[in-house]
Amino acid sequence: MKNKIKALSLIFLMIFLITACSGQGQNNSDSLEKQNKTDVKTAETVDIKLSTPFAPNSIPLFYMMEKELLGENINLDVSIHKTRQEVTAMLMKKNIDMAMLSVQEAAKLYNKDIPVKIINANYGATFFLMSNKSEIQSIDDINGKTIWTSKKGGPVEFVLSSILSNKGIKPNEDIKLKYMNLKELSQLVINDLKDIEFFTLREPFVSQVKHKKDNTIIVSNLDEEWKKIYGNRVPFAGVVSRSEFISNHPQLVSVFNEKYSDAIKWVKENPKEAAKLGAKYLKGMPVEVIEEALNNMELELIDSTKTKSELKSYYNQWLKFNPSMIGNKIPDDDFYSGLQNE
Repeated sequence: MKNKIKALSLIFLMIFLITACSGQGQNNSDSLEKQNKTDVKTAETVDIKLSTPFAPNSIPLFYMMEKELLGENINLDVSIHKTRQEVTAMLMKKNIDMAMLSVQEAAKLYNKDIPVKIINANYGATFFLMSNKSEIQSIDDINGKTIWTSKKGGPVEFVLSSILSNKGIKPNEDIKLKYMNLKELSQLVINDLKDIEFFTLREPFVSQVKHKKDNTIIVSNLDEEWKKIYGNRVPFAGVVSRSEFISNHPQLVSVFNEKYSDAIKWVKENPKEAAKLGAKYLKGMPVEVIEEALNNMELELIDSTKTKSELKSYYNQWLKFNPSMIGNKIPDDDFYSGLQNE
């Protein structure tokens, strides 16, 4: 009887062990399958189509594309758009996934219910007060003068007017402003076709004028003047992405921004090589002009933990000056939800 009990116990023990091992094997198989699925998802090939303006600050993006900084499974295709209307249409039609825009253009698109989110923003010293008069030493010396600038209500006038107002100089009262397209203005200055003593330009027009007119001086770097007043540089441009693309590839934002920061660093440390790369894509823009523009601009990615607060402060200034440039309101928090640390 005892032998029968032992035999039955042994049989039950064997059945238990076989069942347990089978279950463990199934669990391991399920775990391995999940891991493989995760690996496949991570390793899938992703195409990013990005449009950027015809400007020197686009060079870090060209560098990212040429050096394949995003890795072998992420194909970055960078193209150049000529107008705001063109890039807006491409975003709406889903012909592109991302775009480099001025930060006010990005806000305006969002406020027009175009589903985009900003994923980064950068500084770039692009606005300068210039003169043909060497006796002018600073922006404080222009009281009572006439300044030629670009589009009325546009970014250059906005930055200039904000700075002058903080210095107690009233635009169109203490000084006179005249307006002209930047490209036309730079050509008039170069060819001495008008009696223009003071003018504001942005890069690359600043470097183009200096390259062709030795007697032209930079009176003031408006980016530096802005920082004295507001504590940070002028938020210049940023990359926006279609909201759907971010939802489908949320892990790409941090990777993109990390490599974009690396590309900006390379451009700053290698301006000659960066200028040559830029000339390849910015057809007709001389290498020496691009190099000088890059040195003047001092591109810098804004710390992602500060981007939201700095942009909101910047947009608040636009509300006071020309609200239509940002879509008549400050974007709500969803606009910033693509930022890495949001």
